[in-house]
Amino acid sequence: MSPKLVTLEPMRIVGFEVRTSVREEMAPHTAKIIKLWDRFKKEQVRERICGENPTCPPVALFSKYESDYNGKFSLLAGVVAQGDDVPEGMTSVTTEGGQYLLFSGSGPMPKVWFSVWQGVTEYFSKKPQYKRAYTTDFEIYPAADKLDIHISVQPL
Repeated sequence: MSPKLVTLEPMRIVGFEVRTSVREEMAPHTAKIIKLWDRFKKEQVRERICGENPTCPPVALFSKYESDYNGKFSLLAGVVAQGDDVPEGMTSVTTEGGQYLLFSGSGPMPKVWFSVWQGVTEYFSKKPQYKRAYTTDFEIYPAADKLDIHISVQPL
């Protein structure tokens, strides 16, 4: 899987946010992300923000990195904001504008999710042309069987 370099404008994402780490997510008793997505579905975030808009896919926004992938980070499960309002109890975070590497895949979930993230890990483990910026990274789910992961980068 070869990533594609893209330049993106900032986007504001609205939804529910948790603070976690990869280590915490490995243990069922401390994992927060599954519960976050359960809340996203239960409280109908997409429908509340987007209405019946079919071009309003779910977004997982990684931000506020403590260091790198080993440290704590915030994850917001939401959608691209459709206006200025932020519903009560939700949070709004704006992505950084700039260069991202786009990794894409399609197929049944969660298999494609693991496959695309494995591609991200493999790319950055081999002396790549770009290094991770750890500003904002995000997953977009344009369809039930499609995933686009955007990783913020800077040239070496």
